[in-house]
Amino acid sequence: MRWAALLAIVLLALLGSVAALAVSAPSSSPARSAPLAASPTCSVKASCGAGEVAVFRMSSTANAHAGTVGGSSYGSVVCCSGVAGLGTGCSGVYDTVLTISGPDNAHGAADGSYVTQVCLSSGDDATVDCISTSACPANYACLATISGSTNAHVADCDGVNDYATKVCCLATPDNCPAVSNPDQGNHDADPDGDACDVDDDGDGFPDAKEAARGSDPLDLKCYNALNDDPSDDTKVNDGCAKKAGASETGAQCDDAVDSDGDTWVNDGCPLVGTRGEGSLIEVCDGLDNDGDTQVDEGYPDTNPGGPKDCMDSLVDTDGDTVVNTADTNDDDDGNWEDPDFNDGFADAKEAWIGSDSLDACPDNSSDDALPPDINNDGKVQGFDALFLRAAIGSQYGGTFEQDRLYNRRLDLDGNLVIQGMDALYIRPQIGMICSN
Repeated sequence: MRWAALLAIVLLALLGSVAALAVSAPSSSPARSAPLAASPTCSVKASCGAGEVAVFRMSSTANAHAGTVGGSSYGSVVCCSGVAGLGTGCSGVYDTVLTISGPDNAHGAADGSYVTQVCLSSGDDATVDCISTSACPANYACLATISGSTNAHVADCDGVNDYATKVCCLATPDNCPAVSNPDQGNHDADPDGDACDVDDDGDGFPDAKEAARGSDPLDLKCYNALNDDPSDDTKVNDGCAKKAGASETGAQCDDAVDSDGDTWVNDGCPLVGTRGEGSLIEVCDGLDNDGDTQVDEGYPDTNPGGPKDCMDSLVDTDGDTVVNTADTNDDDDGNWEDPDFNDGFADAKEAWIGSDSLDACPDNSSDDALPPDINNDGKVQGFDALFLRAAIGSQYGGTFEQDRLYNRRLDLDGNLVIQGMDALYIRPQIGMICSN
């Protein structure tokens, strides 16, 4: 008993540390890191800072000689950053920035006529391309300017005493550094390529869960500007959850335009007809969520021939004397002994999470029935809160690094951000055990 009590104290402390993040952060989520960049940022400075790579040295910022980082002591350094895996190796995935006549006090060449290489590199399946031109193309960074194709002096790119020829480089990150994916395929255009992305269509449901529940983990109908369900309605992307910023509303939902400039067409526009576009996990709500033309398949039907129980006015699943069609919480998850108890997990919230609004207790580890029981073991305990910890700060449809960890199952308050506040939905039910 003493060990059990000690374990309970430890688990509650862990839960408190997760929930404390909600109290300490003044905004809707903890501080977020910068978005993952797709092109480098380069400048000439006295020394490179954290996260920057030193490419080569200059004797000055104008009319200068060049030198390698290790072979020269010149006080001006070309520093680049902004792309994961960026380096200066001359092997693997790389390109030559320019060649120079030696490691120090050197002239430069854009035509490759010298032996000493200055290189920019990136991850195994990334892209690096360096060119010499009069103007850097979009997404190319200017590293230096050069006075000619060979035997040339160098300068920076600040617009003062620059040379006419710019040395420009493009570098993209390897979107799966730990997995070989030469095609860099990326269905949902998030930071992770398909080969390592747990949610390839970016709908907040992991691929494995979608496959197990019969929805399409590669469905991209919410990403285009088309009406993909013309037999159901005339709207484009109706029922697609909002991705970033505010939802598009009103007349904005009547066109096929990204009216709010967040790169998503009609995100957050209300459902029209009986099904939204895209393929989500099927929940019991009278709609075709997974786009297979069936409604509420797999859910109980106490009165065969009519709607499933969630939409049946003759069925009261939780026995609280309110029929399901009038009950906002059909299963009163968690406290089966008190029909007046309402844990806050309304049917609409369970629909977002992807849990079963007609079942208050999981049958197995894959059965999402009791929302605060994250690991579906039939017990609500402090360990469940630990599943939130790594994903704290992740946001649905966001472009920041941690947003790749967003999972609807962990977003217990359904506000599109996983934060410490979600742990507060677990805490009141710590110690609850259910069985079917």
